Amino acid sequence: MKLAFPHMGNLYIVLKPLFENLGISVVTPSKPNKECLKLGARLSPEWVCLPFKVNLGNLIDALDKGADTLLSVSGAWACRFGYYGRVQHKILHDLGYRFESIILGNSKIGVFERIREINGGKTISNIIKGVRIALKKAEVLEKIENLSRKIRPYEEDKGEVTQVFNRCLRDLEKTNTIPEIKMVEKRSSELFKRVKKDLSRKPLRVRLVGETYLMLEPFVNFEIERRLGEMGVEVEPVLNIRKWVLHPFRLGMGGRDGEKRARRVAKKYLPYPLGGEDQLTIGYTILSSKTYDGIVHVYPFTCMPENISRTVLNRVIKDYKIPVISLSIDEHSSPSGMITRLEAFIDLLNTRRNHRLH
Repeated sequence: MKLAFPHMGNLYIVLKPLFENLGISVVTPSKPNKECLKLGARLSPEWVCLPFKVNLGNLIDALDKGADTLLSVSGAWACRFGYYGRVQHKILHDLGYRFESIILGNSKIGVFERIREINGGKTISNIIKGVRIALKKAEVLEKIENLSRKIRPYEEDKGEVTQVFNRCLRDLEKTNTIPEIKMVEKRSSELFKRVKKDLSRKPLRVRLVGETYLMLEPFVNFEIERRLGEMGVEVEPVLNIRKWVLHPFRLGMGGRDGEKRARRVAKKYLPYPLGGEDQLTIGYTILSSKTYDGIVHVYPFTCMPENISRTVLNRVIKDYKIPVISLSIDEHSSPSGMITRLEAFIDLLNTRRNHRLH
């Protein structure tokens, strides 16, 4: 078996060792790029959202590299994401590709059933080992990402944090054991400490909310975290790879900044989720209104749940006096247009903070 799954940020670093410890060869497609998007957009329904198109192009790249089994996930709500895997695989079969399909749902029971089906006769110890390594990599990945976000606004030499970040990711990807992962964890902290910083700066704090794929995949959001960081802004997304991996098992959802609380406070404006991250977008905007300077909301152009939450946010903005910029992105969007809007938004936030101080 040669298994492949589409890229979503750094998810491949976590999932690859899990399947390799099950005796499964993993084919990693190229990271999303313009060619991948162009191909996916040409073969996709015009009205479907951007993640579908990028994923389809990604899966074609994997099949061309020799993959014979494709893994996709599906959702249980009304969002069209629930049908993506099945529709994408049907399109690929119609194009003449032959492969086995694995569609994972939200149920943790379903996940383990599928693992038992594809574990290649491996023992339970192999499964446990793979899960332990995957979870440890997810934990260290989260720490590396958090360090880059917190330090980048203070860096004296623009781009130094990004260089360290990319090096740490490469080192983490190469690890195969828990001790190796811990070594990368320690070395990463040391590398980030060496970055030259100007601690006299007082960076703005911005929360990133919106649709999952657009928050997690740098290609489709035009590396928004890096760009904002280099503008002197500390960015904190409401979701990362570790949280996404744990979500099907209903882990890590509690706490003052957890998903459960975000949904609870959002019910005043949206009583129930409509299919995607809409309720979370509203809830996290409310929770962030007192501790952040502003909210950046990213979503695909045709995403129905996020378009609804964008409308509801107009009321939230008035009630909680929190500035929000909503960025709708599709295959025709350009980084220059987004940068211009972000720069204007940051100017607004700086002016607002200066008025508060005087």
